[in-house]
Amino acid sequence: MVWITAVLFTPVTSTAMITAGTTLGAVSAYVFSKRLSEEWTHKIQNSHLYKLLYKEGNFFTLFALRIMPGFPHSVINYSSGILKIKFINFIPATMFGTAVKTYIYSVMIYNTTTPGTLTRSIGVSTIFPLLLLSLLILAGVVVKRYLDNK
Repeated sequence: MVWITAVLFTPVTSTAMITAGTTLGAVSAYVFSKRLSEEWTHKIQNSHLYKLLYKEGNFFTLFALRIMPGFPHSVINYSSGILKIKFINFIPATMFGTAVKTYIYSVMIYNTTTPGTLTRSIGVSTIFPLLLLSLLILAGVVVKRYLDNK
């Protein structure tokens, strides 16, 4: 949908539409997976991996995953429901992460498809800032965890 809305609308309008749709879809996937996975979740609640993912299910981790280029949002949506990540972290991270990522992609697509701008290339310079920001946020989460465990 980003490819369609970014061609038909301005980047801001495209971003608003995609963010709203993505957030509604993410909440639906979250609720769906949370309700259908209760029995399965009960079996894995004592595992180290489950505890780690539940503990690190904060805004910054979710936000970093949302803006990471190529990271599947469905994994975030369904796993957040299974892990019962707090809505207070899930919803804002979904909205802000989707808005940042979609805006960058929308500007790139809009500029590429607008007459007179076809010579602008799509490349690493477009995706690199998202990847760098995502990695910096994840590094901050790791440092915070390290300092909390000291």
